[in-house]
This record gives sequence, structure tokens and C-alpha cells, in this order.
Amino acid sequence: MNESALKRRFLKISNKFRTGDFNLSTVAVIIDEIRFSLGELTSGEVRLLLEIPINVLKFDVDLNDESNWSKENMDYFASNLCIEDEFVMKLRKKVLNGQSGINDMWSSLEYVKNNYNQLTNKHGRNIELILRNPEITIREDCKIVNEDEFKNNGELFAQYIENAVIL
Repeated sequence: MNESALKRRFLKISNKFRTGDFNLSTVAVIIDEIRFSLGELTSGEVRLLLEIPINVLKFDVDLNDESNWSKENMDYFASNLCIEDEFVMKLRKKVLNGQSGINDMWSSLEYVKNNYNQLTNKHGRNIELILRNPEITIREDCKIVNEDEFKNNGELFAQYIENAVIL
């Protein structure tokens, strides 16, 4: 990652975590920045950056309305899961059957994190489609379970970003 504008955008996010001025939208912005910067980020950078939203989805949030979430998002989520990939097609089927859950959001991020080079080589920037669903879920459909625990992770999240972009 050589471009200073990209580093500045991530520095702004890191500063929000350091100062405690962050929320779930801040976490969603990390995914948005990754989507926007796919051609400029290395696999190692993506691995570190995605650890934050993965961690938040696993440990810090619940869905606002779990009983309706899958049904309400079915069409949008399925439309984003359109690349020819075995993992993506299985997830798409699960979404269309109304059987997806928050664990599918973090597993999507882990899939991109663990297969970034292969996915970009095969699908190019289209892998950003896989990242849309977790981004929207974090931003619009989640609530923080324990605000204090979430806020206590700010320094750690800032370190992940800084290690990723070597600020």
C-alpha cells in the first residue's frame, strides 16, 4: 500500500478507535475501504484489516431483529453472491432458503481473508460483492451486546489498522 491518500483514510479510522470516537459504522467503513481499495491492498493488509469486523461480528454484536433479518435481506444478499465460486454459491443457496445467520457474515469475511489472492486472481474486483453483505449487516442490522467491552477494543483495533498499513 503506497498511496498516501489510502493511508490517510485508514489513519482517520485508526484515530477514531484510539480516541474512543467509534461505533459500528466505523467498523463497517473498514470493509467499505477494503472494497474500494481492492487493487491497492496486499493479502497481508486485508488479513489484518478484516480481523476487526470478523472479531466484532463474532463477539460484540447481535442482530437487531434476528427473526426477520434473513427474510428482509434475502434478495439483496443473494444478488451480491453472484460470482462463480463454490463457497459463494453455497452461501447464496443458504441465503435464498432463508437459512443464513450472522455467522455467515463473519465466515464470508474469513473466506475473503484466507483466500484473497486466489479470489482476486480469478474474480478481480468482483470479490467486493462478497464484502457488501457483512458491511451492510454491521452498519444497519446489528446492535452492540456490551458497549464497554466493545469500546475497550478501540486501542487493539487501532493497532491492527496501523500494522496493516504500516503508518
